[in-house]
Amino acid sequence: MLTGISLAFGATAQTNCYALLLKSDTLVNTFKWNEAALILEKAYQVCIEEHGYESDESAWVHHNLANYHYSKLNTSLSDSLWNISEELYGRHCGTNSVEYGLVLLAKAERLQAIGRYMDAFNWLKRAEAIFREQLGTTHTTYGSACNALGSVYGFFGFYEKAAEYLSYSVQLEASLNGKQTPRYASRVNNLALISLQKGDYELTSELIGQSLQLIDQTKDSLSREFLVINFNKGVLLVNTGQYEAVIKHCDYYLSLFDRNGLRKHPLYYYFLNTKLTAWVQTGQFDQVEKYAKIILEELESQPELAGILGVLIREKLINSYLLTNQFEKGIPIAYEALSILETTAGKNSFNYFIITSTLSHLLYYANRNEEAIAAGLTNMQNIKGVLGENTLPMLLQETVLAKAYARAGQFDEAVKFSQSSVDHGIRVYGQNHSQYISLLGSLVRMLDLSGNTAAADAHFAKLTELVQSNMTRLYGFFSEKEQLNYLAYSQANLEFMENYAARNVNRNPELAALLFNNNAVLKGAQLDDSKNRRAWLLQNADSSSAVLQKEWTNIGQALAKQYSQVVEKRTIQDVHVLDSLETAFQQIQQRLSDGSADFRRAFANKKTGWSEVRNRLGKNEALVDFIKFNTYHSDTDIWSDSIMYAALIARRDWETPKLVMLFEEKELERRLALANEPLGSAEDVISGIYSPQLYRLIWQPLEKYFKGAKTVWLCPEGLLHKVAFHSTPLPGGDYAGFRYDLRNIGSPRDLLQDSPLYASELKDALVYGGIQYDIDDKQLSCLSEQTASQNSSGIAQARRSGACNEKLSFLAKTRQESDHVATILHTNRIPVVAKQGCEASEDHFKAACNKLQSLSLIHLPTHGKFCRPPISNDGVTKGSDIVANPLMYSSLALAGYNRKVAGLPMPQHLEDGELTAYEVSHFLLLETKLVVLSACVSGLGETQSTEGVFGLQRAFRLAGARHVLVSLWQVDDAATTLLMQYFYHNWLNKKMDARQALRAAQQKMQQSKEYDHPYYWAGFVFI
Repeated sequence: MLTGISLAFGATAQTNCYALLLKSDTLVNTFKWNEAALILEKAYQVCIEEHGYESDESAWVHHNLANYHYSKLNTSLSDSLWNISEELYGRHCGTNSVEYGLVLLAKAERLQAIGRYMDAFNWLKRAEAIFREQLGTTHTTYGSACNALGSVYGFFGFYEKAAEYLSYSVQLEASLNGKQTPRYASRVNNLALISLQKGDYELTSELIGQSLQLIDQTKDSLSREFLVINFNKGVLLVNTGQYEAVIKHCDYYLSLFDRNGLRKHPLYYYFLNTKLTAWVQTGQFDQVEKYAKIILEELESQPELAGILGVLIREKLINSYLLTNQFEKGIPIAYEALSILETTAGKNSFNYFIITSTLSHLLYYANRNEEAIAAGLTNMQNIKGVLGENTLPMLLQETVLAKAYARAGQFDEAVKFSQSSVDHGIRVYGQNHSQYISLLGSLVRMLDLSGNTAAADAHFAKLTELVQSNMTRLYGFFSEKEQLNYLAYSQANLEFMENYAARNVNRNPELAALLFNNNAVLKGAQLDDSKNRRAWLLQNADSSSAVLQKEWTNIGQALAKQYSQVVEKRTIQDVHVLDSLETAFQQIQQRLSDGSADFRRAFANKKTGWSEVRNRLGKNEALVDFIKFNTYHSDTDIWSDSIMYAALIARRDWETPKLVMLFEEKELERRLALANEPLGSAEDVISGIYSPQLYRLIWQPLEKYFKGAKTVWLCPEGLLHKVAFHSTPLPGGDYAGFRYDLRNIGSPRDLLQDSPLYASELKDALVYGGIQYDIDDKQLSCLSEQTASQNSSGIAQARRSGACNEKLSFLAKTRQESDHVATILHTNRIPVVAKQGCEASEDHFKAACNKLQSLSLIHLPTHGKFCRPPISNDGVTKGSDIVANPLMYSSLALAGYNRKVAGLPMPQHLEDGELTAYEVSHFLLLETKLVVLSACVSGLGETQSTEGVFGLQRAFRLAGARHVLVSLWQVDDAATTLLMQYFYHNWLNKKMDARQALRAAQQKMQQSKEYDHPYYWAGFVFI
């Protein structure tokens, strides 16, 4: 584009022609495509008539037409026009002219788009030299060359050089034309891409946000700049683990291409490639294989697109086979991709090097080790000769070579290549990038295999430090969902560290302390971050932030309603409402995250680890932090399907914690599976699970470390969240919970903030009971109006069970329970809001939680449910068009619930009677000291990595509740009522702290004749 270039002209015809061309320049540069097309058509006619085909004016017209058609996504025509323009400028202006340089710049951009990065780089260096000589370094056209060069340097992995060129182009554009231009937006977006490749997601998000805000002003959703920025946004979503969002994002833009007849444009397939990437990273390998083959068939009929795009799609197919151990299927596809690259981009292209390193990886895992080494060494030499050492392809290839040499028993070579990849990795990525952390883990393994244990341990210490700092840094920036996604993404690194410590702790006990530090920082970190961030914002932010938080809560509740609908019952309006709510929700989450910068600074320097926890432990206390991990065989580089459980045990007088191996997960699964066997009564089921075998599995390996301990803190993991430890039978007839004071906490970090909960802290209470699940049409007004409680019909059931999608029966004993709780609270002068019958509704409950900001105690005796819906292959809940949210699986039944089961309509202004954990998670209960869920399975839910149980207990704690009292199985109605009476008597009248009040109540139940069996008293856990 020739903006700012002054050319002399004389004749009238020249004036007319030049005027048209200058005007077309302005229109193309300001993205006014339709107007530009009309001017260019007229300019072409005038120029040909007045100057002929063989003229620099003709070259100018052809160049602007090429730019126009390329920007309008007509790439084959633009290529032809650029070739014509290059030839004409070369003949009429010379190959050192600015005009010729502009054509080189445009061609390089096209070559870059099809993956011919080296060719593009060579053209760009020549164009940059021309512009530097002819225009100087402060001209906007020179800035364009810097922008393009920076992008190509980024593809090579020279991120510092890329940032240098791109930053200069951004600053130059701002100084010359201001920050409100599409060109400025596009250049900021390119700078964002470099930040993305380096793993600086916070800066990337900020820069992409700036770019989109600026480009949106053009109102042209089909401009190349707009689409490229949104493509990069999709890549950011993939890299930060927002897989739901990226699939929706890609689908939206793919449909935009389809609607406008642009399906054959390269960007269409780049969006498809991003979607395939999300599927690979979420394990949707069947989908990847199916659609990759369909896409490749489409590309066969479009040779101009089949080059780099065909390679990228094949790369996803190869990765899918690599991750599913189908190495022999991936190898021929890798060779096929290399063949395509050889003819389209050349053997010295960036992608050729990347695919070759992937091929050597496949050969390695296919036990074709010699071939892997041979291919890798050749590739490494080629990379070094073309790109140099500090590049992404080099460190990827060195990583594979290290593995292959280790398998061959040549550990010195393995260490050499692994160390080199780490050295290059820190220059390419920096030490905070997840890929660098993986490289460091690989070096630890190589050093360990070579026998250099001292160096391995030193790098392991650095590895744990980086994992902790990286996770906590990103947690402060990410939204709640992004945090969980990133945790899942980092799981392999975490499990590698657990395996390493387990193998080597006998040699070096300090490794247990490093692992303990890791867990103390990371376990339950997302829950704590979310809860503390909300509290911080409300207590420290201005009034506008508080309003924003309230808006976030309201939208979250509205989303919960939308998520509960099935596809068949959704209207088009419902779909539009859901999309708009999700968009608004994400925007508010980001604004709240941005507003929590002060929170991040305040909590960044809080130290939590082995020393802090050990010093907090009492003399007669022990702490057990359970961990679980897939077994990794370091010598063969193979992950098994065996999941091991272990325990980190801490005592005040120990120098380091003890790491004790326990059992395989399948052993505990077999015990817990007895709950589904026809063993007879409920008592028989619990006896079958909590037998001497369970003691030998979990408790016996630990007990020798509890000598002299009276209190044991327990941090469960995985299936252990389903175990009522206090009911574990000990030799001699005692129970673990009565020999020791067992205290469940989420992580070792919780010990530092734990304090007794006394009834004196209560300011008010909300108590439900005798809930009426059957509501006819005449009683609907009772659900929302504060009328007198009505009698409830039904027969008391033996269990407070909540079978999925089945009608629930009235629980007569819960009326007695709530009456007792309300009475004892009144006696202790604690204000109570009590609801029974049809008044105990979801509407009343939500209104109470919103109005009573200081709500200290919530008591809910009802049916609880944990129902996991069937999931389809693409991770979507069957019967719904949303990706499953585990907080939707757990719920409490409130008044009118049976109408939903029966399919009876509820007026739009009323809730449906099912209070899901997802809805609860959007309450604001920052003053709530305790939530008593006197219901079945209220402590169960999905377990995810180090974050524990995703169910009602987590939801109430996310909302701000300090403690929850929950059940682990279907509890008996009458026995639960009695247990609660004992609990409240101990807590309020005997002035015990809440945890001790529950323990004393359970002990009293166990000493009775009628309810001595653990089934009646052991199901409840204080968290």
